[in-house]
Amino acid sequence: MSEILNLDSLNKYKEEMKKITPELFQKIIYSCSKIQEQNIYYVSFNGGKDCLAAYLILKYYLYCKENNLNYSDIESLNKFANNKNKFFSYLNKVVFLYFINDKHFESEEDYVIKFAKKEQIKIYYCYSSYEEGLNYLLNRFSINKIIMGTRNDDLKNTEHSNLIVDTLIEKSTKPFPEFDRFYLVFNFTYNEIWRLILFLNSDYLDLYDKGYSSIGDKFNTKINQYLFIDHREVFPAWCLKNHESERDFR
Repeated sequence: MSEILNLDSLNKYKEEMKKITPELFQKIIYSCSKIQEQNIYYVSFNGGKDCLAAYLILKYYLYCKENNLNYSDIESLNKFANNKNKFFSYLNKVVFLYFINDKHFESEEDYVIKFAKKEQIKIYYCYSSYEEGLNYLLNRFSINKIIMGTRNDDLKNTEHSNLIVDTLIEKSTKPFPEFDRFYLVFNFTYNEIWRLILFLNSDYLDLYDKGYSSIGDKFNTKINQYLFIDHREVFPAWCLKNHESERDFR
């Protein structure tokens, strides 16, 4: 049985999760300020919740820029939420980078393609390893900075991660080619990622509604046991209270 909720309270909990806390909004503002400094539009997009949140922040920043709005004003975020499905010219700058191989879930590939089409975002689609795909794209298109959905929780080296907190930038290391990893959601928590996605009512990968809290390859990714209601039903990933278990079943 799940330790999280009961079905009767699920809708109430979802409404609570749709609220942008002051702490979360300050992180969104900070990420937008770094986009303004870096001017980066390439997004490594594999359909996961973290890269989705990173894209949504980039889109919010570009929406504000297009409409001469202050991204530090919560009313700008509310306006964006009400108009997020409308295409605007600055989105022409954005490019998704998607690397796929036989280990990926089919629904992931389907989601990425449909989402990019809906958002009218150009996508560079590589059937290759991440390393091989990066080498090709960086050489072919002179890319030197990429937005990635990496959070502090993903990094094991605490000392190194502390250096990223202020800049949101990490230099790549071998065997990868040289480029800057731009971690827009680095300072975000699991809960805050889902708050942003739910607040904006964004489409997300359906595996998250099937009890998966973190998506890896299809051969080693399992349903999070803390999301089980019984042996037949599960809660969606945004219900997870035990955030430390996010990647335990991957």
